[in-house]
Amino acid sequence: MKNKITIIGSGFMGKQIAASFANAGLAVCLVKYGKASEEDMAQIQTTCQKLIHHKEDNGALSVISYQDYRQEGQDSGLVIESIIEDLGAKKALLADLSQFIGPEVILASNTSSLSIQALSADLDASVQERFLGLHFFAPVTSNPLVEIVPHSDFPKDKLQKLCQWLSDRVGKKYIIAQDVTGFVANRIAFYSNYDIMYRAETEDWLPSQTDALSGKYLGRTKMGPYRLVDYTGLDLFEQALANYQEDPTCQDFFPPRSAHRPLLEAGYYGDKVGQGYYKKDQGKRYHYNFQMQAYEATSFPRFDIMDDLDQLDTRDRFQAILDVEDPYGQFMAQSLVNLLAFAAQNVGIACQDYRDIDRAMVWGYQWTYGPFQIWDLIGFDRVKDLLAKRQDTLPDWLENFQGPFYPDSHCLARHQSLAAYDKDLILDLGADYRLYQGPNQTLVFSLEAKNSVINLDLLKGLDQALDRLEDSPAIGLVIYSPQEHFSRGYDVKAFEASIAQDRVVEDCQISFDLGHRIIQRMKYSQKPIAVACRGYCLGGGAELALHSSRIFVSPQVKMGLPEANLGLIPGAGGLVELAERIYTADMTRMERKNRLLACFETVAYGKISAHAKEARELGYLTKEDVVVPNEDYLLEAAIDWLTYQGRYQSFRPQFPQSYPVLGKEFMALVMGTTQNWRQGLFISDHDKSLADAIGQVLAGGELAMEIQVSREDLLEVEKTVFTQLLTSQKTQDRIQHFVKHKTILRN
Repeated sequence: MKNKITIIGSGFMGKQIAASFANAGLAVCLVKYGKASEEDMAQIQTTCQKLIHHKEDNGALSVISYQDYRQEGQDSGLVIESIIEDLGAKKALLADLSQFIGPEVILASNTSSLSIQALSADLDASVQERFLGLHFFAPVTSNPLVEIVPHSDFPKDKLQKLCQWLSDRVGKKYIIAQDVTGFVANRIAFYSNYDIMYRAETEDWLPSQTDALSGKYLGRTKMGPYRLVDYTGLDLFEQALANYQEDPTCQDFFPPRSAHRPLLEAGYYGDKVGQGYYKKDQGKRYHYNFQMQAYEATSFPRFDIMDDLDQLDTRDRFQAILDVEDPYGQFMAQSLVNLLAFAAQNVGIACQDYRDIDRAMVWGYQWTYGPFQIWDLIGFDRVKDLLAKRQDTLPDWLENFQGPFYPDSHCLARHQSLAAYDKDLILDLGADYRLYQGPNQTLVFSLEAKNSVINLDLLKGLDQALDRLEDSPAIGLVIYSPQEHFSRGYDVKAFEASIAQDRVVEDCQISFDLGHRIIQRMKYSQKPIAVACRGYCLGGGAELALHSSRIFVSPQVKMGLPEANLGLIPGAGGLVELAERIYTADMTRMERKNRLLACFETVAYGKISAHAKEARELGYLTKEDVVVPNEDYLLEAAIDWLTYQGRYQSFRPQFPQSYPVLGKEFMALVMGTTQNWRQGLFISDHDKSLADAIGQVLAGGELAMEIQVSREDLLEVEKTVFTQLLTSQKTQDRIQHFVKHKTILRN
């Protein structure tokens, strides 16, 4: 595959697809289809540049008109059309493209609903065998899923190479879909939403009631089906429905509904016209009452079952829902059972592998669990019995299937996961951490606590893991989390407990003694330590990463030290490590001062990177740290690096050093800056004290300029300042407010 891509169509999706490929470091030609003025072209270029993560990649994307593209031709390995979702328009474009693109070029259509066979019906056989659908999901720059829908004549070997390229080079997560209505993700989601609305309307339920019971409590996004249809458009929903009702493979699952007809007849299509199932008027929200055929004021309703479900993790809610006897719980249970029945029927129709249905829903729609994962969590035999009781005919593939669907873990990745190491477990503290024996004499330390929070138990476990690393033939250690996020930081509830028990100073001493010992052991380890991060890598989690030998991150990693939001500074050497990197770098004093000031603002503002390239710009990642295009490869990449270091003895450990600091000169600069912020009413008095404390650590303490200090000196400053802040009433108020309300208190 040539590493140059052409996208035809510069609408919303076209620009998103182009930027996604450019972010992967590929050369992209974005073609404006139709009339194109110079002003149009400039506007397209400007919009795309905002979507590209790093300004250095702006040059990877060029914008030209279709007329110029036809005349000049492009040396691309893949051409993707992404124009209006209209069969006639797409067929005309594809026919024209087939006249001049090269004989080896793969031709693709970004379509969410049109048949691939129908789109290619008029193309020559030589073009059909290299034609396929590539259904990207918005926003393409952050949503990992692409559904690949090959033409029936597309060679399997070429398809496999394309899949591997999209996964390895572009960082996309793919599934192979059949050429049926809605493919996989949209087909499953559309049915589930339609089923929920249909049953709710037979009970005369209101949209807000239905949405409240059909979002997060079913492991999905907060946007319930009625709100989602308003967002996409009632008219478009009806057009899609017609396609499903004409599809013999699923038409029986879509009985007609009529309660919404008055909205369609009135042209109330949703957000694009200002009203649909919901509307806002003068700041108040209304929903449509189907019985009254009129709008009435609404708010997000609460039901008794929600209080019970709020106490449970998502994975435990599914069984609880099936055990509830009130009508709302039974409605939710029916939503789950109907979903599982439909998903089972679509294995062999929408896709060949049941795991691809789960992948589609988790990767594309951000469901917490896919249908067959939910099936396992409820209980394999229990669901089969439920389906039998409602006289559902199980599909042939499931009749003799011996569950569960995921005997080892619920991992959807196509690559090596922690499940492969279950038989090589060394240390297990269940809820907090596990230590595994990895391949090639590597160790894998897995963060298992909810949200992978850092706490004393985990730190004690990591201390033991470092002992094992040092005292065994192990060649290196990977710190990793199998969860969606590497770590959201230190367990704030532990701070609250210390405050409540009036043990702040004592507990700080314990935490610092252990935490500082661990980061020092990591930084100066004689064997390499890798950290593999995806999702959020915040606070204490980021500080662990900063002290490793090498960080491996996903492209969308969100990394930062946001402790200032709680009235604290980073307390596990994160600020010290950032300062030391600047002090030991080869630069002028003015450059050093500017870098320190930028670091100060980053931490004082609690900046969190939007992606890996910004994490590098903010100083959290070094030039040696590695961005892995597909996050499923993170663990494998880290283990491979450790293996290389061990095999070739190429790892060079770090050693303690001293360096001159800017001291009082930098402190004066910081205090002048924070005084201006305070006088401008941008911050409070406590914010100023906090920001000055950050500056004090970066300055190396209240020392004269050019005084030599060691890392231990800076850690002592950090410890003193952190303890002072944690014992202050305003910081304690912030922590207690955050634990109770999950919002930031500005006091």
